[in-house]
Amino acid sequence: MSNEPNNCPFLSEPFFHENKIERICTEALVEHELMPDEPSPIRIDRFIEKQFDLAIEYDDLQKRFDRGVMGACKFNRDGSVARIFVDISLEEDESRLGEKRFRSTSAHEGGHGLLHGPLFAEMFQAEDDGKLVNVGRCEGVTTDGFACRTIGQGGGGRRYDWWEVQANKAMAALLLPRRLVDPYVREIMAIQLPKIAWTGKRPDWELRDVAGMVADKFDVSISMATYRIQELHESLINEPNLL
Repeated sequence: MSNEPNNCPFLSEPFFHENKIERICTEALVEHELMPDEPSPIRIDRFIEKQFDLAIEYDDLQKRFDRGVMGACKFNRDGSVARIFVDISLEEDESRLGEKRFRSTSAHEGGHGLLHGPLFAEMFQAEDDGKLVNVGRCEGVTTDGFACRTIGQGGGGRRYDWWEVQANKAMAALLLPRRLVDPYVREIMAIQLPKIAWTGKRPDWELRDVAGMVADKFDVSISMATYRIQELHESLINEPNLL
């Protein structure tokens, strides 16, 4: 862990390699018997309940924090997760898109819970020792947790803050576990597409087609599925003949 002055407001910055985040999320899902045997949606609300011993709460986060805030994670002084919130608008949205937004928001906050409790334990200890921790200078970080905006809802470049990047990677690993996505994508791309009549040739799979099937199978947005496939299978998508 480093002690750079721009950690805003944390006293240290943990480094998590992508493989470590994947392992943390996979082990947690397996521990709670929530890793499916075959590709299917992760029961993320049940995971939150079992991992942190609490239920997801709905609240008017836009009013409590600011416009665009859709999820929040609050920590106890020992770094354990105290509460996880999603915005009340997601309770009222019964559309498929609303359900996917609920799932992604919950998984993002769960990612904070899995990775970032020690940051707050350290910060609380510093306060107890009489050190000044200036939370107000860092958008999206509260005195005891995170208040997370949906991408595109204000906040400038907040999506690129290292703690948000880490939470997003955990979100992807929770909703689209590599051990399920990898074989499913390979299975899809092993299927030969029908020949184009006038050429006599078979087309290659397009990323959008594979992403759509993954999104449907795991109940996530196409944009999340696309990002995850690009992250895990870029070479496979670009060179399908490698199969």
